[in-house]
Amino acid sequence: MPEKTERVVTVSEGPDEGFLPSPVSTMAATARFQALKAFRIQSFDPVIWVLFLGVTLNGFSSSIVLPFVSVYLYAYGGITAGDVGLAIFASTIIGSVFPLVGGELSDMLGRKRIFIAGLALLISSYLLLAWAVRSNAPFILYVTLLSLSGMGSGLFRPVPSAIIADAVPPEKRLETYGLTRTGHNMGFAIGPVVGGMVAMISYTLVFMLTAAVSFIYLMLVAIFIKDTRTARKEKKGRDSMLVVLHDKPFVCFVLLASLASFIAAQMYSPLSVYAKGFAGLSEAEIGAFLSLNGVMVVLFQYTVTRLASRYRITTSMAVGMAFNGLGFALIGLSHNFTALLVCIAIITTGELLYLPSFTTMSVNLSPDDKRGRYLGLSGLMGSAGFGVGALAGGLTLDSLSAMPGIFWLLIGTLSAVNAAGFIVLKKVIPTGADTLLKQPS
Repeated sequence: MPEKTERVVTVSEGPDEGFLPSPVSTMAATARFQALKAFRIQSFDPVIWVLFLGVTLNGFSSSIVLPFVSVYLYAYGGITAGDVGLAIFASTIIGSVFPLVGGELSDMLGRKRIFIAGLALLISSYLLLAWAVRSNAPFILYVTLLSLSGMGSGLFRPVPSAIIADAVPPEKRLETYGLTRTGHNMGFAIGPVVGGMVAMISYTLVFMLTAAVSFIYLMLVAIFIKDTRTARKEKKGRDSMLVVLHDKPFVCFVLLASLASFIAAQMYSPLSVYAKGFAGLSEAEIGAFLSLNGVMVVLFQYTVTRLASRYRITTSMAVGMAFNGLGFALIGLSHNFTALLVCIAIITTGELLYLPSFTTMSVNLSPDDKRGRYLGLSGLMGSAGFGVGALAGGLTLDSLSAMPGIFWLLIGTLSAVNAAGFIVLKKVIPTGADTLLKQPS
């Protein structure tokens, strides 16, 4: 592994003095207890709790990989922000077809087989990333291995949501999706803090850690998850992907959701690069302010979802994107740890409103016999938006390196446009599907 020779673009003051990440870990532990209490443990099927634990582990590992591979390539690998964005773009676009493939195959071959295959591919990519760091591998190999990671995660990404939709009655889906999202964000709250501290010791160890955690997830699926949809023969003729593409409400919805993913991508690779290279934060500080996102979701998701259930899904999405816009616009005025922490809090408030609404709307608009296919297309469009967002964000941040505030103002403006789009979407989405409490018949 090469020596860590940091490259810092001097634009602002350095990181705050005396920062310690341990209070965040304490907050996460407290959050875990409060979340479990709020969700009434006895009311869920045991398979849901296995998924809860699994997505918690997945949230832990995924929250480490993308931000810290970006920091490693930029700060220690001599790669520009634009090229880091290109790496994320290439890997995400290559992997973006796999949610569609995974959703389709889970309908045809069964959920569990695809679940295990995707996790096995993901673990392999993490182990190879650890080897790449230790071997001082060329940039193109990182792009290849990140692409392999995207393929693996994309393959199984629609499966947990499909299992929940298969196994849980419609009136309990909202609460169940809220539970699994809370689990993911428990992992996300802890992951960046642990990842930041481990990265200060060894980036090789970072990826070995994520591989080990993902292997535990695979074992949980292999031992405890039973298939909720067994293999079926695919019908020929009109029953094809074209059916989904002719579904106008769903297509309009996923196009807007892909723009939201484009915007969300700025919180990971571009923001990590900005925090390290322009604001001068350490890996531990970057991990800590990213973990605030997970802590807030664990503490407040259940309450916010309950309040949002009084309104139409499109309303929650519009308000959520408006909060995102405000938070991103303010990043341009933030040059230290505390200010970036405030921005993350505002962006996360928007996420609390947007993401559960997105999941519920995706299920509401998908027919029972094509659920994997619909969720797969939704995942594909989201991945494509995320990949393009990472590339465009990195290139634009490079070109505006003398005025990074302009970049974040542009992202805030794009979020406002996205919010307006969800308001217009009300006219297209059937009223029965545009609610958090009632599933369409």
